[in-house]
Amino acid sequence: MQLELDYELTQLSQLTFCVLDVETNGSGPEEPSITEIAAVKVRYGHLEDRFHTLMRPKNAIPPRIVALTGIQNHMVEEAPLENEVIPQFAEFVRGTVPVGHNVKFDLRYINAACVRIGMEPLTATPLDTLTLSRRLLLGEVHDFRLGTLSQYISARYRPSHRAMDDVLATVELLHALIERAGQLGATHLEDLRTITTLNSGQLAKKTTLSKTLPHKSGVYLFLDQESKPLYVGKATDLKTRVRSYFSSEQRRKIPVLLHQLSRIDYSVTPTLIEAEALERRLIQGLAPRFNHQHKNQELWWIDTRHRSLLPSSAAKDHLLARPNHLLGPFLSKFSAHSALRAIESLKDSAGEVLLVDRDPEVYQRIYHIFHNKMVSMSNEKEFEKAAVTRDDAKRLLMKLSVTLLAREIRDREALQLLESQSHQRVTIQEGLLDIQGDSCWYQWANRSTDTELFESALVANRVLRGGLNPLTHLSDLSLASEIHRLGELFVARLS
Repeated sequence: MQLELDYELTQLSQLTFCVLDVETNGSGPEEPSITEIAAVKVRYGHLEDRFHTLMRPKNAIPPRIVALTGIQNHMVEEAPLENEVIPQFAEFVRGTVPVGHNVKFDLRYINAACVRIGMEPLTATPLDTLTLSRRLLLGEVHDFRLGTLSQYISARYRPSHRAMDDVLATVELLHALIERAGQLGATHLEDLRTITTLNSGQLAKKTTLSKTLPHKSGVYLFLDQESKPLYVGKATDLKTRVRSYFSSEQRRKIPVLLHQLSRIDYSVTPTLIEAEALERRLIQGLAPRFNHQHKNQELWWIDTRHRSLLPSSAAKDHLLARPNHLLGPFLSKFSAHSALRAIESLKDSAGEVLLVDRDPEVYQRIYHIFHNKMVSMSNEKEFEKAAVTRDDAKRLLMKLSVTLLAREIRDREALQLLESQSHQRVTIQEGLLDIQGDSCWYQWANRSTDTELFESALVANRVLRGGLNPLTHLSDLSLASEIHRLGELFVARLS
């Protein structure tokens, strides 16, 4: 019990999650039915270890299950039995937080197998990404199947009714849900576990506060009785997003927020990128009580000359001179450290010329250095190290392209762009977006050097991903696009 309590009070970043999945022959858990079992341990966002094996069920796999999973009877004829696999699996899971999509289904089969072979069932309280999705993504997807959610979050891995594919897809979903919960202040496992319900009378009264919100993109602001800001958020659909807070089942901290809520203000923006920029400006300027994740969020830079990390507060004097040796901005120290690790692993001088050289072959060489590293690690069966190398290199290449283009955007007196989906015009002047909206809060919106750096990088990222199209020529766009293409090619080849 004390161990379980310790887990509940542990920060999410410190926990080891064990994401698991089983495939069966379609029979119930009362007999040996598992045909495949897989799990991965995840900590600090990285995969630390894997467990994966086929298993021999008691009865044959019927054709309809073969068609669904692709697991055929001849594949499991020589596979180990549950009395060989389950003890090893239980040891693998020990000391972690079990996670799955509809995890109760998987644990029914696993625990039934434990009982059959004389073992104690797994007792750690699991975390279910299906339940979390229903709470945190309400109104954003038409169903909560793993395939639907993987597509919605643009996951690299897609479920296929094979255990390891489904596990890797669930890992990405777990990270997306933790990030979404973090925007509402979740920092501990307890925050994800505790789901409460508002009193129906209170809920009905609070719901009426959202009745005037439009179905348009923009920013919303929750205010208390003294008109003090509680929470700022952005949305593609203001009414749908705000109403999702009033669902019958929510996280622990949402009812606390809604209890203090007295008024909802909003500002419609023509584009989502303007909403994203306005949201950050307001969070920095107003410091709302429930925006824990973004309060005083500092940007980070890499000094490629000295191969060190710098927060914006320490880099401001350098940044005014538009130096070639500063790479960024990164939204978190974790991401900056990941890219720095990639730079440090380069054995030639590439790390010193990252933003100076205009020769695409320099970046081709950087790509091949990392590609060869990962191939070598994979050949040595160092798969987790290879995955870390892949992620580090991806962050480096993507940030290289964004940094290069963002610097030119900041140097432009004004630049007009066209948003691909809405066909609305967006203007950025010397790094600051010209936000079109109807809010009186703008006087409180933060406009600092960090704002300029963040918004120019935001625009550059959208341009490279095809979301924004410049209406005038950008001289660095061709090279930045080539570096970005290399990053995408790198990910596609190495995933």
